[in-house]
Amino acid sequence: MKSTTAVFGVLAGGEQVRIWTISNGEMSFSACEYGCIITSIMLPRKGGSFDDVTPGFSTLDGYVHRNTPYFGGLIGRVANRIGRGRFSLDGVSYALDTNNGAHTLHSGFRGYHQMLWNGEGITTEEGIGVCFRRTSPDGEQGFPGVLQLEVSYILTSTHEIIMRYRAVAGAPTPVNLTNHVYFNLGGHASPTIADHVVTIHSTQYLEVDEDLIPTGRILPVKDSVFDFLQPRRVGTYFGAKELTRMRGGYDTAYCFPETKTLSCAGLPVAAVLEDPHTGRSVTCATNQPCLQFYTGGSLELNGGKDGASYHQYGAVCLETQRYIDAPNQPGFPSAIVTPDKNYEALTFYGFMW
Repeated sequence: MKSTTAVFGVLAGGEQVRIWTISNGEMSFSACEYGCIITSIMLPRKGGSFDDVTPGFSTLDGYVHRNTPYFGGLIGRVANRIGRGRFSLDGVSYALDTNNGAHTLHSGFRGYHQMLWNGEGITTEEGIGVCFRRTSPDGEQGFPGVLQLEVSYILTSTHEIIMRYRAVAGAPTPVNLTNHVYFNLGGHASPTIADHVVTIHSTQYLEVDEDLIPTGRILPVKDSVFDFLQPRRVGTYFGAKELTRMRGGYDTAYCFPETKTLSCAGLPVAAVLEDPHTGRSVTCATNQPCLQFYTGGSLELNGGKDGASYHQYGAVCLETQRYIDAPNQPGFPSAIVTPDKNYEALTFYGFMW
């Protein structure tokens, strides 16, 4: 196991941004202090070379100025959408940025993926990695209460990237953290993930309206285009009328009220993504109640890593998180964190090839 650190770049204010590369001798990942961004995941291929299986940018400047797809970034204080950019808590109404039409997406115009964190290399019983910390002040992004944040990414000897999130609140506040890493197991510049095969161990998903805001209804996947209980090509139903509001692909929250399939770490397996062309796979296991399955319907970007161009359906996200718009949905599990109950979330991405 090996960890190296370097300067990734310098921000406009003169702050240096460090990047860590963590290797177990067979695979590696890199992550930087700007936005806790996962900048690369390197997996071996036949012949002894490696492929980077996550799209992004070659330089810090790309992540600072062009990261509209949220490549690899930590998303918070509240991931996903908040309807009408408003919520009420303890009788007080809070207004947020409306950066997604009339709604809030990934906490507004300046999310955690655009902020500088303090990084530190760490060694744990599970492996080695990096821990990022920062304090989110009261009122940041419009949310109440100070929030002490700690995010760790750890690589194990058995080829798992562990993402561990912890937050301590100074006052009641909604919290929902995730990482927006994209996967294309054929290599980040491969044209499409339509032929990847996915299994999602969920019998239910959240119904959404035309703006992708939950209606409050939780629907069965059975006999629908949302059913991935058995392995199925990701692109099987691309273009179906039920997916029109999601640009022909998926931007869907799957729920896990009951899951019996366990990973080797004892966490429920949410999904397995496989590339039949390379033989690579990633298994996503988590203690979170939802998985946002996003197939890159809005992805369209030139000048990515090594000059690559990324297009619609060019990569897929498996974002583990709490229920969408939970502060406005009384029928959903609460996303409120209080001073007497810390936020703890854990996700494993296990790789095979």
